[in-house]
Amino acid sequence: MSQAALDRFKAAVEDVEQKHDIGPLVKLFGPDSTLDSPAHERLLRGVAGAEAFWGEYLDAFQDVKSTFTNEQLAGDTAILEWSSKGTLLTGRPVTYRGVSLVTFAGDRIKRFVTYYDSAQFVSDANVPMTVETGWKNDDGGD
Repeated sequence: MSQAALDRFKAAVEDVEQKHDIGPLVKLFGPDSTLDSPAHERLLRGVAGAEAFWGEYLDAFQDVKSTFTNEQLAGDTAILEWSSKGTLLTGRPVTYRGVSLVTFAGDRIKRFVTYYDSAQFVSDANVPMTVETGWKNDDGGD
């Protein structure tokens, strides 16, 4: 894995958040890639999985900005620490931190897994807001 491949990934995440366009980021994923996070009950696979993952991520927020605070390269895997600040679809502001592991096969992403403070995505009624619940609040609204 090259630093250039990692820099392309980070720039593509920034574009997703600023331009609301997942296309350039999705193109970085290989056909056999896997994606996972606490918001998903199952592993997502391939380009379609990347489209679903990043589309759901973007759809969870009115606005969001992530800042990469640390990175470590180990062979074909990058470890990224980050913090994000934004506004959920419910209008509630959210700030959270996490770590993502990005494994490359050449210049394509083979595996993406992210871990974050999921407590920030629990509504005031203590109902988890996940991809499966549509990121809705406790009264069923957006």
